[in-house]
Amino acid sequence: METIGQVSGFDDTLRLRVLAGSPDRGTAGEHWSRSIDFLAESLQGCAADDLVVAALRRQALWLVLTSFPTTFRTALERDPQTRAAPITVRRALDHIDENAHLPITVDDVAAAVHMSTRALQYAFRRALDTTPAERLRAARLEGARRELLEGTTDTIASVARRWGFAHPSRFSSAYRAAYGVLPAATAGRRHPPSDDD
Repeated sequence: METIGQVSGFDDTLRLRVLAGSPDRGTAGEHWSRSIDFLAESLQGCAADDLVVAALRRQALWLVLTSFPTTFRTALERDPQTRAAPITVRRALDHIDENAHLPITVDDVAAAVHMSTRALQYAFRRALDTTPAERLRAARLEGARRELLEGTTDTIASVARRWGFAHPSRFSSAYRAAYGVLPAATAGRRHPPSDDD
């Protein structure tokens, strides 16, 4: 059976406890009843299919986590800046940094850390107040910036395309927003700025 972290992208060290025996919001009770009926009905015809059973178990766990007051929900409601990023988020960040030069997508990042894309997005938002797509874009901008700083004979448009930016004008806008200068200014500077610059 999966851990909470594998299902939710949250802290694997969290001890899960249900804090009350009934759903804590009015509509949660109705949702709980309908969902349990659906899961029970779905299980009847697929008991031998391990993949389907595993997916239904994950759905049942998520249903409990979102319908009842639990330590999981309490942890989610804490300020995200007061705790370290979950290990799955750290692994995702490492994967992004190591592979930003490749044509990876957020779905690829999620698969690399064994999470659903939605769970990864939620984990990033809770832990870092950003999204995996924003982090991937920032890593690609940084890669392009490093290449421009090191000097290249390629055009800025070629560098932009190599780092996943199909439109040079969008690349320039994103670059300026991130670094305060246009890519051409960085490409013209082959050394770190000195106090005289």
